[in-house]
Amino acid sequence: MKHKVLFLSFLIASAASSQTLLGVAIDVRGTDIVVPSGNPNNMLGYEGYAYAPSIIQDGDYYHMFYCSTGNGTDTLWDYVRHSVSRDGVVWSKPNIVITPSHLDAVNGERCACDPSVVKFGGQWYLYYGGNHSKSGGEIYVAKSNSLWGGFAKLSKRGTWENNPPDPKPIISPTIANSNTYGAGQPSAVVINGTIHIWYTDNSAYNPSEGGRRHHTSSTDGTNFTAGTEITVMGAKKPFEADNGEVKWSPKLNKYLMFDMNSYYGPGPQLGMLTSVDGLDWTAPQSLGVMPDYSFNIGVSGDALGWVDLRKYFVSMGVPWDYDGNANPSDTHRWNLVSVAMAGSFPKRSRFMAWSAPLLTE
Repeated sequence: MKHKVLFLSFLIASAASSQTLLGVAIDVRGTDIVVPSGNPNNMLGYEGYAYAPSIIQDGDYYHMFYCSTGNGTDTLWDYVRHSVSRDGVVWSKPNIVITPSHLDAVNGERCACDPSVVKFGGQWYLYYGGNHSKSGGEIYVAKSNSLWGGFAKLSKRGTWENNPPDPKPIISPTIANSNTYGAGQPSAVVINGTIHIWYTDNSAYNPSEGGRRHHTSSTDGTNFTAGTEITVMGAKKPFEADNGEVKWSPKLNKYLMFDMNSYYGPGPQLGMLTSVDGLDWTAPQSLGVMPDYSFNIGVSGDALGWVDLRKYFVSMGVPWDYDGNANPSDTHRWNLVSVAMAGSFPKRSRFMAWSAPLLTE
């Protein structure tokens, strides 16, 4: 579920092709962009979109969970799909892992979008955004013993079921207001037996001010503390993020937030903020210019949401007709594109090209 927000400008120069960031060598290859091959309809089988990925490297595979179009026939908004890759370049045909329960005004979450997946207590927790007709955006959770599927949602009755009629929101907006975006776009990291989630919540603010990132935490994966709005050094107004993907860097012993300074516009810069406590953040540092009209990035990391700055890539949504001068009116028709940020990845002219059949465990 997308929402349009305003952004804090990155008051810094664009990164060169290579730089040293916080003592870690970063190879920024902003032109190393990889796109789906052929007609984008091949990705889903019908007109649709893909964006907001959660990327986990586990064992021999990268797993990507992302927001995508429904099944093309029903009226539910978004589904979470899953694809896998051995090298981060060639990906399997996607399969559906989370669908909304239904459009029920009282119980249904109506959409399943913006996933964030981490391993906690020996199981995989998938946090995703839904939308309640009366309260606006809310965040829900499903879990599985395997990254390959079998996710069961938490219900309001405290059970874990495949697709219960009453999925339970675990993070709600500050103010229940169906006229605002509400709460959504979770980004989860596990540190010392605690799940930390950063999320957007604009329910208590003027909608024109955009979405603001908040932090919450849980020691059991389902019961979270009250959200606290983050602060950013030098910001003259509250920090407004595209989706603010957060990772933990064991090398730097800090949280890293990756975000772009433009929503669906030309020449967006990918920035990185750092924090010791997850609440107070430095001003953004530029990591380079991303594809025109790209948005809602995901950053590759491990099972806990930790990132190795020596080798990682970012993926994001871009218009179908991306050619370096995309049509900004091409909304709700987005593909996933990836950019290698550091480390060695196979050189291919096409990336995110779906391979078939779907890989199995």
